[in-house]
Amino acid sequence: KIKRPPNSFFCFSEKMRRQFTEENPGLNQNVITKMLAKKWKTLSKKEKQKYKIEADCQNALH
Repeated sequence: KIKRPPNSFFCFSEKMRRQFTEENPGLNQNVITKMLAKKWKTLSKKEKQKYKIEADCQNALH
């Protein structure tokens, strides 16, 4: 089965997960994912735009 291309949140998550994990050692991935989602919701449209562009590029290559 072919994987779907990532959306903008997945691009954001991919970039930020390591940082969140390093800042919060010992937390499991479910908690880290919830923290990422919360952070994503607080980003402005302008901040989200760079992840949207990245996702669109990856989608075009898919």
